[in-house]
Amino acid sequence: MEPSIKIISRLEGSETPYWSIGDKAYYKLIVNNKKCHFSYRDDGTCMLFVDGYKKPGLDVDNAIYDNKECEKLFHIRALDLDNLIVKAIKDWELKQSLNPSTAKTFEELIDEL
Repeated sequence: MEPSIKIISRLEGSETPYWSIGDKAYYKLIVNNKKCHFSYRDDGTCMLFVDGYKKPGLDVDNAIYDNKECEKLFHIRALDLDNLIVKAIKDWELKQSLNPSTAKTFEELIDEL
């Protein structure tokens, strides 16, 4: 069964972590009712951070590095979860780019894509 993924927002400016390297985008999201953050530059460069896994908030210690950790928390391999989150982010970004009336008209169609 695929995990439930809900994108909340994209972090901007001072919201991004001080330890961030490069031009990654950071997103606040919920995966299977767990508050998370996700860094994303492209399909091959991303990292999931689970809020409270080891420390509160967006902290480098909360990164999920391997399949054992990911399967324990989400019952799915890390790469598979990353791919599902990237798809959810792309869908969310598309919806954010639409004007409100267009978004309402095409919301169900976009969700199917």
